[in-house]
Amino acid sequence: MSSHLLATDVLHFHHNSLPVWFDVAVMAANCLFGAALARSRGVAVAGTLLVGLLIGLGGGAIRDMLLGQEPAVVTGWIYLPAGLAGAFIGALVVGPVMTMDRRTMVLSALTISFLMTIGAQKAVDGQVPWVSAIALGVITPTFGGLLADPVMGRRSVLIAENSWVLLSLVAGATVFVVATHLVNFWFAVVVGVLVTTAMRVMSEVFAWPAPQWPGRHPASGPGDEPA
Repeated sequence: MSSHLLATDVLHFHHNSLPVWFDVAVMAANCLFGAALARSRGVAVAGTLLVGLLIGLGGGAIRDMLLGQEPAVVTGWIYLPAGLAGAFIGALVVGPVMTMDRRTMVLSALTISFLMTIGAQKAVDGQVPWVSAIALGVITPTFGGLLADPVMGRRSVLIAENSWVLLSLVAGATVFVVATHLVNFWFAVVVGVLVTTAMRVMSEVFAWPAPQWPGRHPASGPGDEPA
């Protein structure tokens, strides 16, 4: 992706990549979820918007820097306004009525699944080793949350005992990267998203415990609630 997004670039489409407008839409949706979560937890106005932007944009910025690229959120004209719009909508409209029901869980899982495919795709385009592409696919939807969780005074959901967020993203990213190389890109997108979303939702619906080291019993804490 060019470091300077022109207006026409938003509609740009490659045969083997998700279009830029989709990247922006998914990022804005993640900002929306982040800000809505912060608002539902009573975070003040500035903190709510900060959380939304961190969750929606932070992982992508880290991914771009690790790939040796200028972060698109800084050089692209549309990312920050779209992220702010998503954060405002999440804070003003969704946050006051947000409940972690099954529908919200599925939408949230789909959002992080698509962010995973976007991150892994950009890593594959950068011709990095497979394991690095998988790692960047996981970092893209999660690193912003690692930065935002302390702002909300909560334990990171990635290390919560009852969370399969990290495991589902690792599985989905692995499937995506392998399928991209061995089958084709669009098959990889579908299967990667399905694997990540299914694992994330089923882990909550059936209350799957996170794998534990031998002899260790699950702990509980104030941050162990679903993402």
